Amino acid sequence: MPSSHPDLTTLQGMPVGQWPAWAIPALRTALRDRRDTQRALAIELCAPLLDDRLASELLELLADDEEELSCRLAATSSLSVGLEPPSLWTRSGSTLSEKTCVQIQLAMKQRYYDGSLPDELRRAVLLASTRSEEGWHQGAVRAAYRAPELEWRRCSLHCMANMEGFDALILEGLQAPEEELRVAAMQSATRRGLLGGAKRVRERLLDERASLDEREEALKYLAQVAPRQLLQSFESLRGASPRLDQAFARLSARIHYNALLELSAEFPDDDSV
Repeated sequence: MPSSHPDLTTLQGMPVGQWPAWAIPALRTALRDRRDTQRALAIELCAPLLDDRLASELLELLADDEEELSCRLAATSSLSVGLEPPSLWTRSGSTLSEKTCVQIQLAMKQRYYDGSLPDELRRAVLLASTRSEEGWHQGAVRAAYRAPELEWRRCSLHCMANMEGFDALILEGLQAPEEELRVAAMQSATRRGLLGGAKRVRERLLDERASLDEREEALKYLAQVAPRQLLQSFESLRGASPRLDQAFARLSARIHYNALLELSAEFPDDDSV
């Protein structure tokens, strides 16, 4: 059934304060209409509006086995906002009560341990729930890291970015034979600022056999965590590969040669890392 409201994709990336007047009523209408073709997007866009009432609706949706997987995944993403510190919330309405936050975390735990759920949803739940670490996460993330399935191992590496005690495994992931795991490890190492991976990441940056995606992640890591390592490679890489030229162009807003020169003076020499 076609949507009976304006195209919700126009709201993506737009601050809530700049939303048109029709936005919030349209989101709430789409959220409750199972026939709406933009329902999953509406659920995801509701995250900045999360309050006790909306959280209750999303929790019911998440628990409903008859709901579309895409909608349950979107609900997981929106509910994860309630697991962040209040200082990071970016909503324009009322805030969540402590009781609701506890309910969200409990629901996440229940969904993760429900073996009848699709693995994709269980992975999403695990990743979202680690925004507010609890005792059960340590075992769950370690089990995911040891799983034979690539997607579980990749999920575990993303989870580790939110948790303490996993830095060694993140650095270990930088040497995984699978590109997907190396990229996930780079992203987590960047978020945690793990300088110990600088040498390995630089090797991937200089490896002409590596994909553009991996080399771009290497650029992001080095620019944020180990700018001196990037400086040592910057000039030799410029123009050496069309793929890297594209990567440099994408990062031009954040990576500037002169700025890196200034930053490098503030960092210790990490050549041996």
